[in-house]
Amino acid sequence: MNASKLMKVTYYDPKNQIRLLCYADTVVWDDKPVPTLIALRFGGYPERVQGLADAIHGGATIEIEDGKDTYSLKTLVRQYRRELSHDGVYAEATLIADDDGQNAKQNDKEKSGSEGKAAETGEEDDQFKLDLPPRNTYIFCTPGDRRELFDAVDQKTAVPMIPEYQEYVLTELKKRNRPPHDEAH
Repeated sequence: MNASKLMKVTYYDPKNQIRLLCYADTVVWDDKPVPTLIALRFGGYPERVQGLADAIHGGATIEIEDGKDTYSLKTLVRQYRRELSHDGVYAEATLIADDDGQNAKQNDKEKSGSEGKAAETGEEDDQFKLDLPPRNTYIFCTPGDRRELFDAVDQKTAVPMIPEYQEYVLTELKKRNRPPHDEAH
């Protein structure tokens, strides 16, 4: 981690008089409805990294200081994928919020629902439009790299996407106000 761009990550539990401080090089959050942590990569002493990762996973509120401002971020209780690595007296952790992804149970229900409808009408070859609620999906890529963005969207869908339709797909997502966000906080 480059020391010049590190941000302080602090967790404080006044009841138990516990304060954990680590340094992050990547922080991503969503402002709606309240500032909520989506992804974080941080490092420090192994005990602090493990403690902070556990506190975040448990739903603790954390503070991020970037040198200019301080941000208080709510966390999602037990809704993060965690990766921890350890090398001597230094450890790193990456936490990424779980998203709806390609939920197999939801896909199975959708599939059986459309097959049942086809069987009732005798129209097995016809397609049916399903009005499904939007999924929460987090995509991480280099800002401005549309090819990387398209590849990331492709990874989150159940149907393979055709690269020649990249501009159409990204334009339609934006038009429908469901853009894969090119920006991160």
